[in-house]
Amino acid sequence: MSMSPEIMRRYLCLSTTREIWSALSKAFYDGSDELLVFSLHQKAFTAKQNGRSLSFYYGELTEIFQELNH
Repeated sequence: MSMSPEIMRRYLCLSTTREIWSALSKAFYDGSDELLVFSLHQKAFTAKQNGRSLSFYYGELTEIFQELNH
């Protein structure tokens, strides 16, 4: 209910939520989130394992880089 009917009509044919979010991201993201990108880069390059399991540490880094790719 947070999308106008005019915009919603463009995305009703998509079958999954992921497809809808991907299409919306491509349509409305203008690339102006430099601060967020900088913050994610900083978070990724300063992350440390600090005694955590390798799988937990890897998962944290994977999430950061997936967000950067988005």
